[in-house]
Parts: sequence; C-alpha cells; structure tokens
Amino acid sequence: MTLNLYMSTFLMEGGFLCGVSIVATGAGSYFVWRKVLGFLFLPSQIVYAINQARIEDSRKAFLTLPGYNSKRVRIPVDGSKSELDAVILKSQIVNGKPKFLIHLNANGVCYEDKLEPLMLLQRDLSSRGYSCSMLGVNYRGVGGSSGSDSKGAADIVKDAVSAIMWVHTTNKVEFKDIILHGHSIGGAAAVLACGELLKRKLVDIPMELPFVFADRTFYDLGEIVNDKLLEGAFDMRAIGGIIVLNMSLFLIVGLLCVTGFPHVTYISTAISSLVSASVLLDATETWIPPSKLVKLISPVTKNPSLLIKVMLGVLLVIVGNAIAGAAWQLASTAFAAGYFLGKMNLLNGLAIKLVKFLGWDMNLKESWKLLDESRKLVTFHEHDQMIPTDLSLKQLALPQVIVQLKMQSMNPHMYEFLSENSAEKINVMNLLRSLFFDN
Repeated sequence: MTLNLYMSTFLMEGGFLCGVSIVATGAGSYFVWRKVLGFLFLPSQIVYAINQARIEDSRKAFLTLPGYNSKRVRIPVDGSKSELDAVILKSQIVNGKPKFLIHLNANGVCYEDKLEPLMLLQRDLSSRGYSCSMLGVNYRGVGGSSGSDSKGAADIVKDAVSAIMWVHTTNKVEFKDIILHGHSIGGAAAVLACGELLKRKLVDIPMELPFVFADRTFYDLGEIVNDKLLEGAFDMRAIGGIIVLNMSLFLIVGLLCVTGFPHVTYISTAISSLVSASVLLDATETWIPPSKLVKLISPVTKNPSLLIKVMLGVLLVIVGNAIAGAAWQLASTAFAAGYFLGKMNLLNGLAIKLVKFLGWDMNLKESWKLLDESRKLVTFHEHDQMIPTDLSLKQLALPQVIVQLKMQSMNPHMYEFLSENSAEKINVMNLLRSLFFDN
C-alpha cells in the first residue's frame, strides 16, 4: 500500500515536472526563433549597433544645418511604453492644407541614412510650390527608439500606425494628406498599416486613407523567403538540422523526464554514430558513398584536418551517449535527418510555414485591394536581386501607377534614385503631383 502510494506520488510529481519542462521548452524555442527572425528580417538593429557613432554624428550634423526647421521627436507606440525615435523636417512654406511624408525604412536601414534624401526631396517639392513636411522614423529597438526590437510583422505595422497617428493628432494633418513612402519591407508596413486604419474604423472610406508610395516592395514575404531558399541564399543544411532538432526537443525532454526508459540497443547506437559521422563528412564536402566506405581509411589518414574532425565526431557521439543515452541519440539523429532533408530542399515549405507561424506573415493582397487605385504608386527594378519582378507589388498594381526603375547600379534595390536628377525621379514626381499634391 505504501509502495503504491509512493509510486503514484512520484509519477504525479514527475508528470507535472515533465509537463512544465515541455511547456518551457516550447515557449523558449518560440521566443528564441522569434528573436532570430527579428534579427534576420530587421537587421537595422545590428547595423545601428555596428555604426552607432557614425549614425549619431550624421543625425547631429543634420539637426544643426542652417536654414532648415528640423527637430528630433519621440512618438509613443500605442498600447506600450515604448517610443519611436524620429526626426521631423518642417516645411517652410505655407500653401493650402499641410501635407506630410512619412518614410518607413527598409529592413537594414536607419532613418539617419535617409535624412539627406528627405531634405533634397522636400527642397524639390518646395521649389515647385508644394508644402510638405518630412518624418524619418526608426522601428522599435532600432537606433534611439526605445523598447525591445520588433519581433514580428505586427510590431512593424504597429510602429507605422503609431507614426501616422502622431502626425494626424500632433500636427493636425488629415489622413488623406499623408504620404507613406515605404521602401522594401517599409512599403509592406505602409500597405498593412492602411488596412489597420480601416479595420479600426479610424478611416471610413479608402479615399480618406494616406497615399501609399510602395518603393521596390514585395506582395508576400513568404514568397520572398521561398525564392531565397530556392536560390540557395541560406544554407538549409544547418538550418534544417536545427529545425528538426528543435522539433524533437519535446520528445527529448519527455525521455529525460521518464524513469525506467529501456536501455538503447547497440544497433541504435551504431545508427546514431553513422549519421553523425556522415554529417561531419558532408559538411567538409568530402561525402563518401557507402560503396566506397572500404577506402575510407586511406583518404582520412592523408588528410589530418579531416581525421581530426572524424575523431572529434566519434568522441562527441561516445561522450553524448554516455551522458544522455537515448536523448543524445535522438538529438543527433534528428539533427542529421534535418541536415540531409535541408540539403535536398525538402524543408522549404516547412520553413515558410514556421516563418509565418512565428509572426512574419506579410501578405499584402487583401490590404492592397482595400486601397483606392488613385491613392497608390509602385516602383520596381527588373534587376532587383532582393525582390524579383515576379514577386514585386507591381504584380498587383495597375499599369498607370507603376514606375519602372532602370538606373544602373551595383545594388538596384537600395539605390537612392530620389536624390538624383534621373528620368525615374521625374516620372515618380509627376505621378505624385497628379495623384496627391494637385488633388
């Protein structure tokens, strides 16, 4: 009786601890991956950290330029204690209703790098008699913006909505008198932010929404991820191994929590060791087919570096089996399976689903349909290596609001064409005047 009670109590406590461990593993994995994707899709936080001195000096120099009415401001983020760091460049001419341009950055850009182009654009508009103030803003966690770095598409969209609301309320500007100039992922944020304004009933009809200038923007981030995976922009071998290993952690934690797990067989140990050694060999680009395993000793002994790697791999397997037994074998086998599945591009679909599950689902199709056709403008470049033409927002836009960029550049995606006296700039400015400023 006492023994049964003891065993029941042990199993109940063990089950509870096991459940807590599995939940903690899942939550930890989720937030770690969210953090990793945040850095991947919003590397401007890293760019700022590396170039902080230069970027801050650039901002300070801009704010002290004579003849311009510029000021650094803080924009509260709705529903949080965070604030966005921004610089406002006020128009110095008064002509009709005040108009405002909000620049939403590409993923690897801080607004400090866009202050000069914004100044030149305002100067060009002023010379033609148009009054338009400019706002450059950094997403949360980037530059001087407070709060943690953005961890998902919803965070970037929320930052964009906060900037719009600040211009609307603080500067007394109607929504329809605001231009959202979004570059790359910033263009996606602009489109989705307009959809959010309609969803929250802050705007009644599409004609009252801000004007959207989507500059070299995609229509679905998932399609961009798939394109990059297919062209080999990411090493899916290691990523695949980590994904499958991460998914197997739940089972591994369960095994470590359960007492009396049967001792692993020599066969499973051998399989675990072989797949681990195979990964090591493949990683050094010296994969040897099973038919040639007999000749393994000769090339290994002639290559000290490879010999050391194989020995370390074998040692790792032995130590791992000694310490964690079945859990280690499951982990190493899971990583190896993911490694080879990733190598064969069989995990691309799963990777895209994980990206969306982890908060980076940026499909613009529905929000784009809500915008009035006369209230949007799209640019694209046929040699854009970041956003191919067939994945550009151009695919959803009418021909009359599309401008093809043709400038020769080493990086067509990042080229600042609005700072140049180019044919592309003339075409864009003509459309902006006819669709926005003259209405």
